Amino acid sequence: MKKFFTLLIIASTALVLASCSNKSTSPTADNNSAPQQSSVPAEVQQTLNHYALPDDGSMPQGNLYSTGTTPPLPSDTSYDMYAVTLVWGEMPSPVSQPPQPVDWSGNLTVNAVSIVDLLSTISFEHGQDSILPTPSTSALYWTSVTDHDFDGVTLLIYMKRGIYYFAAPTLTFTTGPKTLQWDFGQLEHLFAYYPLDGTNTSNGVAIFSRKLYPRVCDQGLLSGEWIRDDIGGSSGSLTGLWVGANGTPLGYFSGTFTTDDANRRTFQGYLSGYITTQVIARFSGTWYYDDPRMCPLCGSGHGEFVGRYHYLDGSASGRMQGEFGYAGDPADNHLPLHGTWERFCPWVTSDVAAPAN
Repeated sequence: MKKFFTLLIIASTALVLASCSNKSTSPTADNNSAPQQSSVPAEVQQTLNHYALPDDGSMPQGNLYSTGTTPPLPSDTSYDMYAVTLVWGEMPSPVSQPPQPVDWSGNLTVNAVSIVDLLSTISFEHGQDSILPTPSTSALYWTSVTDHDFDGVTLLIYMKRGIYYFAAPTLTFTTGPKTLQWDFGQLEHLFAYYPLDGTNTSNGVAIFSRKLYPRVCDQGLLSGEWIRDDIGGSSGSLTGLWVGANGTPLGYFSGTFTTDDANRRTFQGYLSGYITTQVIARFSGTWYYDDPRMCPLCGSGHGEFVGRYHYLDGSASGRMQGEFGYAGDPADNHLPLHGTWERFCPWVTSDVAAPAN
């Protein structure tokens, strides 16, 4: 088995990110005598730092471990993403000790709709330590035996958002020597060490976890027409293509715009699939005219709009905005429309300010 003391010590590349508001609870008692969390030994810190994931959850090529699991795309904001590095076993000691093999075979499970994506094993020895077939995407099973060294795993956990549970979802580490449990509020930022017992503090379980945020959020273009009912343009319709960032059509948008008695100008509509006519999202917002050729900030030959959209299945929401107008013929009620849409990232506010009128 690859020995712990041969690990290359490098600085951690992981930044601790701010957590969202899950309430934390203390780890559950293990099956020995409920030892408490201890300060993280320097050797364990070095190991956790060495195997910690970058902030985008990527791993250097060649370090990936294939389990057949298909994780969501990084831009899929219907999942929360957690990076977890776990090591277990015994630190090296300058004092000669007799062999003390410990069987750490066990599993890691999540009691919620989730995907556990193993990226790398740590110091697994061929023929002795291995990842076992797992019947669920929410779990990971292994065999592991240590003898004055560490084994471990580096993984990503994807938690499906928008699901409510009677109890807070937890990550449970279950082995013969020790069992630990953490809720996902703790996992948003956790750097901890749990000794195996009160007398042998060099043997135990260490964890480094934090919540990650995708660096890229989906975005794309809107291309269509703003169609006035008449030259005054107080009402009408809008229609066009909803296009992805790579230029691929994703659907059709269609809606109406109106002006009420208080001169409030709003629009609303829906997004349907590109292949089918199924409605997959709704949108709404405000608009105004600003064509100075007809009158300052009021002429109906040009205008702008801004609003929000949300998918009906709750998987995503975001912002849409753009402009319309300057048709070749000023009397033409079909005004060219161009705009953008952008899915909200988890850290972006969903508030959309109305355009000034």
